[in-house]
Amino acid sequence: MSSISVYSKFVQPKQKGLWFFTLLLSLCSYRLEAQALQEEMVVTGSRMPKSLVDSSVSVVVMEGEQLRKVSSTTVAQALNFMPGVVVKRSVKDGYNIYMQGFDGDRVLVLADGQPLISPSGAAVDLDQISVADIKRIEVVRGAGSVLYGSSAMGGVVNIITTRGERSQLSLRSELASYDDRSAGDDFAQQYSLQGQLRHKQLFGSAQLQGITDPGLDYDSETIAEDSAKLEKQFARLAIGREFQSATVEYRAQYFSEEKTKNQFRIPGQDGLVYYLSDVEQWQHDIRLSSETTQKNPWQMNARRIDHDETSGSSNGLRAAEISFSELDSQKTWQGKNHELVAGMVLHRDSLDQLKLTEIPAQNTAELDNAQRSSVEKFAQLSWFSPANEVQVGARVQRDSDFGWHHAFRSSGLKTFKLSDRQQLQWRAGIGESYRVPTLKERFYFFDHSNLGYMVLGNEKLKPEAALSFNSTLTWDASFKEYSQSFRAEINGHYSDARDFIDTRYDSDSSGLSDIEIYRYHNIGQAELQGLDVSARYQISDWQIQFNYSYLDARDGDGQRLEDRPYHQIKANVAYQFPRWNLNGLLYVVHERDEQVSDGYLGVEQNQWSSWNVNLHQQIGRRFSWRTGIDNFFNQHKNPLAEGERLFDIRPVASRKIFVSIRFEFM
Repeated sequence: MSSISVYSKFVQPKQKGLWFFTLLLSLCSYRLEAQALQEEMVVTGSRMPKSLVDSSVSVVVMEGEQLRKVSSTTVAQALNFMPGVVVKRSVKDGYNIYMQGFDGDRVLVLADGQPLISPSGAAVDLDQISVADIKRIEVVRGAGSVLYGSSAMGGVVNIITTRGERSQLSLRSELASYDDRSAGDDFAQQYSLQGQLRHKQLFGSAQLQGITDPGLDYDSETIAEDSAKLEKQFARLAIGREFQSATVEYRAQYFSEEKTKNQFRIPGQDGLVYYLSDVEQWQHDIRLSSETTQKNPWQMNARRIDHDETSGSSNGLRAAEISFSELDSQKTWQGKNHELVAGMVLHRDSLDQLKLTEIPAQNTAELDNAQRSSVEKFAQLSWFSPANEVQVGARVQRDSDFGWHHAFRSSGLKTFKLSDRQQLQWRAGIGESYRVPTLKERFYFFDHSNLGYMVLGNEKLKPEAALSFNSTLTWDASFKEYSQSFRAEINGHYSDARDFIDTRYDSDSSGLSDIEIYRYHNIGQAELQGLDVSARYQISDWQIQFNYSYLDARDGDGQRLEDRPYHQIKANVAYQFPRWNLNGLLYVVHERDEQVSDGYLGVEQNQWSSWNVNLHQQIGRRFSWRTGIDNFFNQHKNPLAEGERLFDIRPVASRKIFVSIRFEFM
């Protein structure tokens, strides 16, 4: 069954006119938009290096060079540039990811193949991941539990960092300013110092990065601020050695972040109540691997994360200590026309939570050493020929709290060689996925009264499960004599989730208090379905890309799930001026029609667009500069809307103007 027929089955009739117009527009670009057939190697779809065009799983790739043209700070803005990905700003002034209707708790974020998701299971904050040493980002849409276990229901994002390939040292600095700030004239700033070392078989890298942001305050007459002031520090060290048949590598990473945001003045007193988030995290990785050129390569990875966080209102702070340990091993057996990947994962995490008081001796333990552990085994077998590939895989997990879980998945690739310049590829996959409730969802007490809400855990939660189907049709063409290339792609997806965990507004409890109260619970069933249509055209020094995504996500009662826009459009135009070694980029993000929570009294705005433009120039071998404007037309949330309980989909940040320079010493 093609992705078009799958689409026609589940798209609402009232939307079909728009869908077919968009589809026709994309397909009529047959001769106008293109991308060269790529021999680029990817690893996320099969856990082994594989040519992008030969992968039976659709993988979207963003190279580090392109990534840093979009953002020079964190990956939050860069991922919002990628097709099929929704990035949402959280009420805690962080950024979370959504894919195919699944939120950040169900999209697994990896760094070099191992989890970066918060050890307690909360969605990873994309604004806590630096772009400074990223080689590329690979995104796999759809069920990924067979290869990656729990929390990979909506897909996998793998952030692949650089390994020291040559000796170099570089310094980057950036200065930025927001419009419409009623108080303060401070600039947002960031700096990074990055070095790499390569000496025979010895390699290493080090990176330091600091980011400061003054936050936003649209009305200086009020105490409340619209976004938090923040300071971030990143430090990363990696060192390794290549031996004749194996490579050994050690990596250490340190991250700290402090956010503060004024909320209100205490009646009758001079003091202020403010929101505080103070995070400190250490991460250690050890990796042993054979050379991928060996007949049957293997690898072992160990990761340890210690995460300490103090957050909440200044008169009601809570401290959480989170630890995470994982040992991941795999081996590959390769034959003439088949490949088997198998491995095992040992996992353990724990969570402690204290309610803090002015007198440390009176601190109250709200959660004392909650723990969970698991043992997981997986295997995936691939059969392939020059034009086809079939994969089948399975995973079993024994969880200390929830017993046995399993997932099966099969996928296939069919390639139609239309000519030496053109080919059509059909990828399809069907598979199971699961997610065990996290320690936070079961035990944590999210007291953010100063932000106007509270979320309560539920010890009776059951594990989630889903059956998902993806179908992707891709057409590639390359016309080298005209310096043109084209790619058009249609992806349809459908997921039937059972015991889906979600937070719901508790109107009874909220009515008895001055804040909104939400509770975690299993909503029984949810259906998530949608379509992505994209096209990319490259001719000489021009590149044009367009993507349209439709999503309909509902629970078993037909109620739409929140924070998921019906429609999203992403488009960009890039041009290279070879004479001056200058690159220009214009990109647009548009979203509309989210479900409005029952907690709102009305709607201020349910659509928004962000137009962004930047220029980048390399001068000689050592010096480069970058400047641009984010949110060119200054669309941002009405600062009065929240107080009036009106829904406003627009982002908090106003127009931002920035300039950065980079100098390479060696």
